Amino acid sequence: MGGKKEELDKISVSQRCFLEMLKESSGNGKRFCFILGSGVSRSSGIPTGIEMSEMWVREIEERYKGNETEKTDLMEKLEIKDISIKSENYFDIYSLRFFPDYGNGYAYLERKMENAEPGFGYYPLVQFLTTTDSNLVITTNFDSLVEDALFIYTKKRPIVVGHESLAEFIDVNTKRPIVAKLHRGLFFNPLNRKEELQELSEEWKKVLRMVFRVFTPIVIGYGGGDRTLMKFLADESVELNGIFWCYVKREREEDGPGDEIVELVKRQKGYFVSIAGFDEMMFMLERMFQYENPDGWLRKVAEDKIELYNRRFEEFSEKMDEIEEPTEEQREVKVSLGDFADKEKAALLELIEKDPSADNYYKLGNRERVSKNHEMAVEYYTKAIELGLKNPSIYNSRGNSYRDLKEYEKSIEDYNEALKLNPKYAYAYNNRGNIYGDLREYEKSIEDYNKAIELDPKYASAYNGRGASCHNLGNYEKAIENYSKAIEIDDKYAMAYNNRALCYKKMGEEEKAKQDFERAAELDPKYKK
Repeated sequence: MGGKKEELDKISVSQRCFLEMLKESSGNGKRFCFILGSGVSRSSGIPTGIEMSEMWVREIEERYKGNETEKTDLMEKLEIKDISIKSENYFDIYSLRFFPDYGNGYAYLERKMENAEPGFGYYPLVQFLTTTDSNLVITTNFDSLVEDALFIYTKKRPIVVGHESLAEFIDVNTKRPIVAKLHRGLFFNPLNRKEELQELSEEWKKVLRMVFRVFTPIVIGYGGGDRTLMKFLADESVELNGIFWCYVKREREEDGPGDEIVELVKRQKGYFVSIAGFDEMMFMLERMFQYENPDGWLRKVAEDKIELYNRRFEEFSEKMDEIEEPTEEQREVKVSLGDFADKEKAALLELIEKDPSADNYYKLGNRERVSKNHEMAVEYYTKAIELGLKNPSIYNSRGNSYRDLKEYEKSIEDYNEALKLNPKYAYAYNNRGNIYGDLREYEKSIEDYNKAIELDPKYASAYNGRGASCHNLGNYEKAIENYSKAIEIDDKYAMAYNNRALCYKKMGEEEKAKQDFERAAELDPKYKK
């Protein structure tokens, strides 16, 4: 027993030594990939393979209580010899527990994984994936925790390879994060039975041989209990660019890395790294690389999403309100919008009686603005600001209502305040550009539209506004270029078609003008001539 411990110590490095190396090597361009097993998902609320095995064995014993012969016969039928709690027995235990309908097994896994949220350790992990050249995760897990964390914390959308038939799409030269799921993703009929996991598919073997020539693997939370990835790694023909195998020390020596893993690490001239756990190790990585607390960034992302939804809803409501001769279907939408507004306002007024908070006054202001009650909207926005709500959105919203009341100076003051709080607020630049357009200060309006488009290249309204300012300055070619871009982004933008038609008319291009007038009228009857 002692001999194994001494052997393990000879090929081990401390966590600090490992992380120092990781930082220095990453800075020098060396690429690492993570091999993740079920141990990394535990803090996210997903049981490990061992924990699920323990529960399933208890359920098996309860099911066959008093009828041991039936259980023995079934184990023999399924060619299962051992259901003691070991990593390598997980798949046999699964097969016995959910026989004969393995759809119940998939349903169980789906329930456990569908609502899981990435645990703490995933934040440092995805920061590392997106700020270094080490952008690859290889996992035997079915869950979507890595890709969820990437979108939550970095807004990066990874390449997710959830089936062996997609393995060839892995490109080691891409900068985009890659998540390779060797046992498939949760919704791709995941491999979870012993007979399905005797050999890694040829597609994966080919890709992994290529990958390991570029990336040095770091193994975390993986016990090698399957016969797919572990069998591949143990194959003497597989050459790795080194390997670091992280494991949690246990009281019993036999609970540490198995002999096959020790031999693998020795043969590949790798090292073991003793860690306290996935979250704990990732916390130390976060300290080593000095990643910032994401609190402020997450708040801004949430505010931006809320603002975007409110903006889109407001634009939708205004578009419906402007339709003077609605079709039957459009009339139904307009009536429903009115009913929705009345019910939401009543609910908010009732809520404010119990909780007169700044946030509730802000919501009520939004409700009144959409309903065109701009004076009341200003009153509620102002109350929310007096109660301490001072984010960019509320100043922008109040600025919009001031504009509709034609109080342009107050409107500009509010947009200025919004931009002071968030200098990258495209919506406020666009809205201030609209005011300058109203005031016929077209050069200023173009400057603001330019900034809005720089921050949001898909901002159709800003292109339309910039087109209108160019139009009013007599620069018809530039105006048409902008109107056309707005239409390219939103091909149902009736106002942009009408504006482009007016521009074509001034340029004497009657046929083009006619086509655009007809399209505008088709989209919105108010443009009928």
